[in-house]
Amino acid sequence: MKKFCIFILALIFLFSSFNVSARAMTEGKVINEETGIQEQNIPDALNPIKEKERLIEYVAKNKDIVYEHNNEKLIKLSVKEPIILEFDDGSRIEYHLTIHENPTNILNFTSKTFATTTSTKTYEVTKWYYYVAGWATVTLYADCTHEGRWVIMNRVYDGFSGGFSELVSHGTAIIKEKGFNSTCAIGEGWGEIRYQITQVGQWAYQTYRLQIWVDPAGTAYLKELTP
Repeated sequence: MKKFCIFILALIFLFSSFNVSARAMTEGKVINEETGIQEQNIPDALNPIKEKERLIEYVAKNKDIVYEHNNEKLIKLSVKEPIILEFDDGSRIEYHLTIHENPTNILNFTSKTFATTTSTKTYEVTKWYYYVAGWATVTLYADCTHEGRWVIMNRVYDGFSGGFSELVSHGTAIIKEKGFNSTCAIGEGWGEIRYQITQVGQWAYQTYRLQIWVDPAGTAYLKELTP
């Protein structure tokens, strides 16, 4: 009987300790009244306010990647050099560009003296959130046709992968189908990511909204939007 009582007391202590730990994940958070964002107990990379601040700092130090198009400020993406935003708590955000090119190019003779080359490419922009205990990646794909001075965005779709996270809602759209000369075709993706811990449950969430701009020359640009 004595051993049984000790066992019961041990169980009570174990569950009370777990409840304290679980409450620690959900209590003591400061909610910004304007944004509704939890400003404490979440990694910096998951806080859109700090993300925006760090992105502004990054662009200020790398002015060569800033591109202004019709009063829109865009960030020029490079296959060779990802954009990496590092935060004080060790978390970070990375943007990666990959371009998949169809090896088959078609030569179109529109007249006896003029010919254009048609090619198809898939532009893949991946936004990676890394916060030590887990990670999440959102990828926006844009299938485009390049023909002469034109670019046509045929399809936009998205992808997701993560650890201790899930994509609960998302969508994509073609904002501008065609670009000519110096103008761009535009695709957009948006969604909501929820972060969870086993036996504790959801402890943070965030929304995202970003655009990919593609010009006829095959250059891709990023535009971050407020969800």
